[in-house]
Amino acid sequence: MVTIKQFENATGNTETIEMADMELEDVETPARMIGRVYEAFATGGQYPTFEDALENHRRLDGIAKGALPLKGMRRDRCCRGSEARREKRNSSR
Repeated sequence: MVTIKQFENATGNTETIEMADMELEDVETPARMIGRVYEAFATGGQYPTFEDALENHRRLDGIAKGALPLKGMRRDRCCRGSEARREKRNSSR
């Protein structure tokens, strides 16, 4: 049986949830996503790694760089954060 504790930031209350008594879909979204990762790890399934996240962020940077700027926004402002991160990465190599 898996027990998780769910903290409600607004009230400061902590609720203990027994996973055997409920389905994962009954848990609120952030805890559900973490629960799926733990479940995949425990059963030998596939779960996202740091390398997956890095690849995803590189893809998003490419999309941001190639995207048309929003109306009224200069291109240098649209992609400034992505380019700064890229320059920082390249300078540290």
